[in-house]
Amino acid sequence: MSKAWTIHPNPILAQAEALMYGLGAGWLYRVHQDLHQGLQLPKLPADQVQATYPLSPLVKALDPQQEYSRAARLYRELLAGRDTVTPELYGDLVDAVTSKWAAEGRLKDNIQKRAAATYMLGVLESGRVSTAPASGLLDRPEDFLEGQEVRPIRFAQAKAGEYITSLSQRTRTQVKQVLYQHELSHGSPLELAQRLNDQFRVLNRDWRRIALTETSNNRAQGFLGSIPAGEQVEFSAALDCCDRCQAYHKTVWTVVSPEATDRDPDRHVWVGKTWQDGGAAISMHPHCRCRWMPVLRVRGDMRQDIEKRALDLLAAARNP
Repeated sequence: MSKAWTIHPNPILAQAEALMYGLGAGWLYRVHQDLHQGLQLPKLPADQVQATYPLSPLVKALDPQQEYSRAARLYRELLAGRDTVTPELYGDLVDAVTSKWAAEGRLKDNIQKRAAATYMLGVLESGRVSTAPASGLLDRPEDFLEGQEVRPIRFAQAKAGEYITSLSQRTRTQVKQVLYQHELSHGSPLELAQRLNDQFRVLNRDWRRIALTETSNNRAQGFLGSIPAGEQVEFSAALDCCDRCQAYHKTVWTVVSPEATDRDPDRHVWVGKTWQDGGAAISMHPHCRCRWMPVLRVRGDMRQDIEKRALDLLAAARNP
């Protein structure tokens, strides 16, 4: 199994990654299931579908013999009285299914809450523990935090919202292309089922990359935003890191304000710094699991109050 599909060795961070990944993966699976049933395609075995959605316990065999969903009913209505399937019919079906499961703003709201939770994990790693209600902190951070603390959270949420919107748009476009190509090539129903499964595997793999990378990035930004300017932090490379990250392992950097006019990417780090600025940054690349650590902190197990707070935040993000 590739690095993208390994579970984080830290149980709390594994939960955080699963929160971000699970929302998109669950949406993709439900769209996939509705399309498969709507098109009345032959059954795909559970193990083949599971390979498309690694680490997703909700997966089962795709079977058109189950009670038909809204997608199946729509497709039958679209076909009524028609001798041939047109591109518009396929397009209408894909649009209807993706819109149904997107639930418009709800999916976006949920991913934004989860992005806020991963950001707050970074704040906790700096040693700061807020007593604000977890659900309120994720929904209305401006009610509990200072203005300069809220701004990066809102940008993290905006990025997450754009990623989930892009997932919906890409799914519509790429699935339509598969259907159009299938109709042109006069493939069999089983071939279409397998091609759709292959396409959803690519979509899910790409979403997994985004989920892992944004979880790491949000944590890093939350951590740096909680460290006073002038203090030093250490780049701590993940155990399975790449050579590029390993070269920065245990290097020490000074935190500066993002507004500092004399910031030096070869010596400084700041909220919003990326690898494109030069020097060390997190994330350095997709799937990066490296982290910042304070130089002066006594190393050891996570404090019990911090661990409890982290679990409370993840629970609040999981249950909107």
